[in-house]
Amino acid sequence: MTYQLVCCGNPNEISTWSNIPYYILHAASKKGLLVAGPSLDPSRLLFRRLLWNISRLFLTGKPGGFQYSKSSVNSLWSQAISQGFSPSQNLQFLSHFPLLPPYPYPDNWKVSFYIDATNKQLFEIYQTGHRLSHSLKQDVFARERNAYLSAGAVITMSKWAAQSVINDYQIPSDRVHIVPAGANFNCSVLNRLDINLTLPAPTHALPLKLGFLGKDWQRKGGPFVLQLASYLNSIGIPAIVRVVGPSLSDLPKSPLIQYVGFIDKHTEHSKFIREISSWHFGTLFSLFEAYGISNVECFRLAVPVLTHDVGGISSTFTGDECGKLFSAYPSVETVGNYISHLMSDYDSYLLMRSRLAINSLNFEWQNSVARICDILYS
Repeated sequence: MTYQLVCCGNPNEISTWSNIPYYILHAASKKGLLVAGPSLDPSRLLFRRLLWNISRLFLTGKPGGFQYSKSSVNSLWSQAISQGFSPSQNLQFLSHFPLLPPYPYPDNWKVSFYIDATNKQLFEIYQTGHRLSHSLKQDVFARERNAYLSAGAVITMSKWAAQSVINDYQIPSDRVHIVPAGANFNCSVLNRLDINLTLPAPTHALPLKLGFLGKDWQRKGGPFVLQLASYLNSIGIPAIVRVVGPSLSDLPKSPLIQYVGFIDKHTEHSKFIREISSWHFGTLFSLFEAYGISNVECFRLAVPVLTHDVGGISSTFTGDECGKLFSAYPSVETVGNYISHLMSDYDSYLLMRSRLAINSLNFEWQNSVARICDILYS
């Protein structure tokens, strides 16, 4: 049987969960391995959320966490039932959200998971749990653990997430698998474009481009990247920061920032690809990070990345040609001196880029989906 893809939203919508369900389906549908599961609309539960928040405020003093509650997931899943996903059917699901479908499952269902982080990691490291009561968090962890124990397979994007599934939820390691995510690109568009792999050495007229990609300037390490550009200029390497994603109001005023803004992948896919491929380096110095899709997108376009070993970021790297994975929270001088050394022998930088280009197809979703399906159907 074919697996149905489940997420908190519509898997066919590019805006759902960092574009990931959309691009998984794009890759898997060509091989008939996965199809879109139910289209779930959390916005239809706004009144229930309001009542929940009011009741939790009076009962516990913590008004948040509706999306994790039994009431929420059961109400959300009732939308799936109304779309024909009946408990009486023999169904197989691959879910991006550990609480969907709601546990316990009918005996004739098989449920597996593909996640970037556990709820324990989200609550404690991403600090999304500060508005949740202790009792609710414990209930979420218990339902999540039961879901993992009942799953056909628990697949994570990174070693970091896999360790949480094993250590925090006591799931046997032979039930847990790691499959790094692919780059969120439309391959048919990408294949039509002529990507320039040979960038000129930095000059004052054409400075070194440090790329920043992501909505959250602070969490994704934007201030560090700006400091890095300033340091490079101070040691004689002209550098600027190309910023894609955040709101302009979230950015500091600096002549070193070149603001690109938000690029809609659905309508401006070619522009997005050309922008990233023009960078000398992608960057990701997040305060915390479950994975780092932006890294993989850079690698697919043969753009090396400067980043550090935080959360699941290390699982995006496959070799030295990917750039440089520093120890967690390096100094600006450490990163800047690495760039300076590489720029002093610019041919070595171009060689890194060409080696990455040779392996760039390894970062496509088709490869990740094939590995996921090997696990699901084994």
